[in-house]
Amino acid sequence: ATTDPLTVLYNRRYLFRQGEREVGRSRRMGSPLSVAMIDLDGFKAINDRFGHETGDRLLALVGSVLARTCRDLDTQARIGGDEFCLLLPGADEAGARELARRIRRELDKEGVEAGGERLKPSLSMGTATMGPEIEEFQELLKVADQRMYQDKKRKKGPGKGPHRGHKGTRPPNPGPGEKPLQG
Repeated sequence: ATTDPLTVLYNRRYLFRQGEREVGRSRRMGSPLSVAMIDLDGFKAINDRFGHETGDRLLALVGSVLARTCRDLDTQARIGGDEFCLLLPGADEAGARELARRIRRELDKEGVEAGGERLKPSLSMGTATMGPEIEEFQELLKVADQRMYQDKKRKKGPGKGPHRGHKGTRPPNPGPGEKPLQG
């Protein structure tokens, strides 16, 4: 199987095969190749508080947004529990960052109802582009992954976590009987 049944995106195995092909094509053609690593913020807390069905609906929603926001030639894959990777042939670093902004804008319009609340997925993302310092697919993934974790670390702090409510932000103080959603 090459697809993830929940998100209907490609799976990790397919991504790695396609990634090696695209690295070869990028070298032959002299064209840019970027990747974007994506991680759902606070996903464990969502599963713990609202249940795995809600978590699955959020994953499916993210998969749907990725599929409709990316170009036809891009490869979208779910590579782990709440981690996704985009393979972006022909996209330079600026193009990869612009796609990341578009994905965030699209996700900000979406949400999943759970427990009387509207949960909005929040993503941490990191991008990397092939170049003199990054020549192999594994290196490309490693750099994008490091940048994703830098983004996640930058967003951590009081009142930050899975986005809910108006404009995707959570009130800094939880309501009575409500625990903070941190991931």
